[in-house]
Amino acid sequence: MKINEAMLKFLTFAELLERKAESTLVQYRTATSRFCGFLEQKYGEIPELSTIELEDIMEYSAYLDNLEVLRGYSKKKSGKLNHNTKIALITTIRTFFKRCKTCKLKCLEYDIIPLAKQERNEVCYLTREEILAFFEVCKQEKKETIALRNELFFRLAYFTGLRKGEILNLTFDELLSGRQFQIIQKFNRKRTVFFNEESKIREIAL
Repeated sequence: MKINEAMLKFLTFAELLERKAESTLVQYRTATSRFCGFLEQKYGEIPELSTIELEDIMEYSAYLDNLEVLRGYSKKKSGKLNHNTKIALITTIRTFFKRCKTCKLKCLEYDIIPLAKQERNEVCYLTREEILAFFEVCKQEKKETIALRNELFFRLAYFTGLRKGEILNLTFDELLSGRQFQIIQKFNRKRTVFFNEESKIREIAL
């Protein structure tokens, strides 16, 4: 079986039977397409699945290290592939070979494919002073109603941790009924949300 045929079966399985998220499917399609293209360029044709060796994976990894990709919305800037993106691409190939083994296809052992550790981005938080300054900026809108709306929205986000959609679904009755209210999350799960006097949520809503 050609590797592109095996990859097509892998993608079909992920989409129809495993029901992977669209973002995961996009990653799978990108990874398999790039790897298949690399192999075709290397061998001059699409090779058989059973002929792929660890050396091919290592060469592909080196190829990704030197790959120039377009960045940004304009797609005009180029740069090296992000380290974590490379790991995701290699991980997908590893997952592909694991699936092939599950289907008892003759192929490379997936567990010998090395994976590098992901780089963790440092999380930066706003200080209390920065948050208060941000709320003051919200008040600078010329129309008072819009200024109050903006401040209320961001105070709700900061003091309750609600998502944008959850905030937009709130009513003034819920905010004015007390210092707590309930929201409906995924799978109809109820969550009670609390806020204190410091948040000034009820004061602004009035």
